Amino acid sequence: MDDDIRQAQLTKFSELSSIGLNRGAVARLQDTRGTRLHVETGSIWVTHERCADDAVVQAGETYDTERDGTTVVTSLGRRFALVTIESPAPTKPKASFIERLGNLWCSLYVEPMPTPRDYL
Repeated sequence: MDDDIRQAQLTKFSELSSIGLNRGAVARLQDTRGTRLHVETGSIWVTHERCADDAVVQAGETYDTERDGTTVVTSLGRRFALVTIESPAPTKPKASFIERLGNLWCSLYVEPMPTPRDYL
């Protein structure tokens, strides 16, 4: 039952650009690999699911997440903590096998367009 209470207190903030945490508040961020946490005010404690490496980040400092899974952020001390979340730049999706095969086929068998000089 104690675990149910703790789960109910965790809030998902994965879609926000910044979060405010009161003293002792906890935020759960999902799949944050490549995300940068910048602490504007206060201090936070950051831990990752299935990882023993924890970090304390003070105001003015940043922390880059390097793992997928759940990242838990907790406010420390007596002050309110404001954390800006900078998501990684979206990556261009990799072309599928069929698209790559089509591109290869076109590059081998389609004649290049003539340049204007060819007509002069």
